[in-house]
Amino acid sequence: MAAQPFRSAIRLGRPALMLLDAGGGTLREMPLEGRTLDEAYTWMTIEVEALLGRPLTQPLERSEGLPDYPVSSGAPFSLGGSAAPLELERYYADADRLLRALRDANPEASPVRCWPHHFDLATLLRLDPDGNSEEARSIGAGLSPGDGTFAEPYFYILPWPRPAGELPKLDGGRWYTQDWIGAVLEATEFTSGNSNGAQRERIERFLTSAVAACRGLLREPNLE
Repeated sequence: MAAQPFRSAIRLGRPALMLLDAGGGTLREMPLEGRTLDEAYTWMTIEVEALLGRPLTQPLERSEGLPDYPVSSGAPFSLGGSAAPLELERYYADADRLLRALRDANPEASPVRCWPHHFDLATLLRLDPDGNSEEARSIGAGLSPGDGTFAEPYFYILPWPRPAGELPKLDGGRWYTQDWIGAVLEATEFTSGNSNGAQRERIERFLTSAVAACRGLLREPNLE
């Protein structure tokens, strides 16, 4: 049996694992409510092998260091009618539109991707496309759903290599300088008391000003 092209996905609004064809159509789907992580991995293995037409050469890689949460210890996913998945879906959908617009305005930017190690939605502006990945200048732009640094969704702009010296003023948001250096706009900063249009404009101003600030920083010789 010939392999069938596919890609994996997670649906947030009505949480499910999905396998999609090249055009985004659903090939396979498993709702997560009431299922465990072990069941999810088993389902994914079976369905991926069916689409490949052969057994996997090694087991699916599992994430390490998951937070201490019942699901990571074997409990089933249980949403209990929570509105959180739909709200998170809106964050990702809005961020996708904003980041695609940012990519269109910056031709060196990569496609917008969801990165599985942090589940952030992001694009990378490669200022030195042919340079060594550890030394080449770049600017990461994305949305994090929240992590150990910030407990709420936030937009970020990250310059690389790490800049040193004075950081320029931003149009919204602030610079984070503890474990890493980057411009950050937290959800509470753009959702409080604003209409949807005003929220979008505030995020757009932040993204535009932060990317410009990072370009300026990376043109300077004061890099660590």
